[in-house]
Amino acid sequence: MVMKIEKVSYSSSLGVQVAHVNYAVKYRHKIFGKGVVMARALESFRETERAWSEKTGLKILEMGIDKDHVHMVFQWGPGSRCPR
Repeated sequence: MVMKIEKVSYSSSLGVQVAHVNYAVKYRHKIFGKGVVMARALESFRETERAWSEKTGLKILEMGIDKDHVHMVFQWGPGSRCPR
């Protein structure tokens, strides 16, 4: 699968800010195997994206949920920094 990553215009250049994050459940318990928990997690991540998209330009480009962790690739706007 090829992700569509848009270049962002800065004052004098074009650039991209993308991060891959892996959220693991404590002790790797397999909680996402249950459909209800997986659906709520997806809904929660999408709510966060909607809440932050206008302020930071956050876009979730790709998201995958396994039984014990979540992988996410996201992009954010030029005025924002990736938190440490």
